[in-house]
Amino acid sequence: MKNNLIVCLIFLLACTALYSQELLYLASGGAIESKKIDPKTGKLTDFQKVELPSLSKFTFSRNGKFLYAQASIQEGNKKSTSVATYSIAADGKLTFLYNAPISGGTTELKTDHTDRYLAAANYSNGMVSVWKLEDGIYKGKLAQEIMLEKKAHAARFSPDNKILLIPATGPNKVFELAFDEKTGHVSKKSEALGPNEGAAQPRHLIFHPTLNVAYSTQERQLPGVGVWSWNPEKGELTFLNG
Repeated sequence: MKNNLIVCLIFLLACTALYSQELLYLASGGAIESKKIDPKTGKLTDFQKVELPSLSKFTFSRNGKFLYAQASIQEGNKKSTSVATYSIAADGKLTFLYNAPISGGTTELKTDHTDRYLAAANYSNGMVSVWKLEDGIYKGKLAQEIMLEKKAHAARFSPDNKILLIPATGPNKVFELAFDEKTGHVSKKSEALGPNEGAAQPRHLIFHPTLNVAYSTQERQLPGVGVWSWNPEKGELTFLNG
């Protein structure tokens, strides 16, 4: 994803038992902006803007207490890719906590279900990284990196947190990596699989909230949506149609 594209996420803040507010978070051009959403009209009003060099794609911790964003660190003439951690206050305001380097750029970020690890794939070289979070903060500690194939795109943890799935566009595959939530280590579980008919090249993947079904966006051959069945006992996807 290019930095000049806008990344947005909607975050529901339960400030009190009687009050909640929706905020829209947007990342573009080295900044993350949050805007209040009027529940009656949908009108947006400015709420906050935080800036950091190369600030771009981001994700929230599952407990809603932290935001992680790709950024950069400049040391002399050397510029390195990083992940910045922000805390999220009860009203949704972001406070910068830490900025630590990573080995390369990512297409997106995702936390595991315990909020102890952060994972991402590098599209250019196919490297998948899992980083350790310390009390919710990324301070530069790597749990493991594993090389897959170029054009690895998204990172998704299975509902039981035992599998890390990596859709890859060019190879037309979804990699399934066994994930150890105690150590953050991953290993290739089985041969990567991909659609052999219809729309191809899975890019993003999401699980249905209640059914053993997953959906992927397909990038090529009449782009569309791929439907997969999920076997929680085996930790395996099976392509149904797309």
